[in-house]
Amino acid sequence: MKKLGREFLQSRAFKIGVLGCLIGSMMVCTVFAEEVTSPSIDTAGITAAFTNGFNSMVTNSISMISAMVPIALTLAGTIFLVKKAMSWFKGMAK
Repeated sequence: MKKLGREFLQSRAFKIGVLGCLIGSMMVCTVFAEEVTSPSIDTAGITAAFTNGFNSMVTNSISMISAMVPIALTLAGTIFLVKKAMSWFKGMAK
């Protein structure tokens, strides 16, 4: 059964089907697009939204990294010490 699934995922019919679904979904999206008669693009609002979004991503990333670094250092130190202790005890056993 797995072999049949892999063969289907790698087949040309699957790739054409996925491409057809993608093209169909893009065509539907363009049908519902709103036509604007006057060009009224708020570039300042778009810029502010991107700036606020990136600033919040940076803040969240820094807080996650600062929470993970002590845990990672503790794990790395423990693994290093366990390996060193094992090699020391193996050396003492000889």
